[in-house]
Amino acid sequence: METTKKRQWKLGSFREFTNEAGLRALFAEFLGTFMLVLIATGGINPRIIATLGSNADLFNFSTSFGVGMTVGLMIYLCVDVSGGHVNPSISLMFFLDTQISFVRLVCYIVVQFGGAFTAAGLLWGIGDFEDLPEFSPPTFGDFAVL
Repeated sequence: METTKKRQWKLGSFREFTNEAGLRALFAEFLGTFMLVLIATGGINPRIIATLGSNADLFNFSTSFGVGMTVGLMIYLCVDVSGGHVNPSISLMFFLDTQISFVRLVCYIVVQFGGAFTAAGLLWGIGDFEDLPEFSPPTFGDFAVL
């Protein structure tokens, strides 16, 4: 009869990040999340959306494809260094599956939020938000089939 193993969560230590490998893992998570937010959020520009007209379907496809490729590329580049989480929810899942320690979870979440906010700040800083055309995000009624 097969017995199930009880999961043991690990606390970990901040000493994991005092060497080069630990710092590289944190930087990989920062950079991966930074690039994801930069490409995903920066690709959806209200000025471009306002001028689309009949090309909206092609724009939606290319934006979705670009975000998907960015996620795949960031995971591919970061997987050997840090595990390629690139998202706090994925880091939480790895912690709940007892694959990373609690300290690693907290450090990853901090640098992932740092990367996301840095990318958002960069986009805000380089964006020109004066005289934007009137733009309203889609509502659930816009997606009605019938």
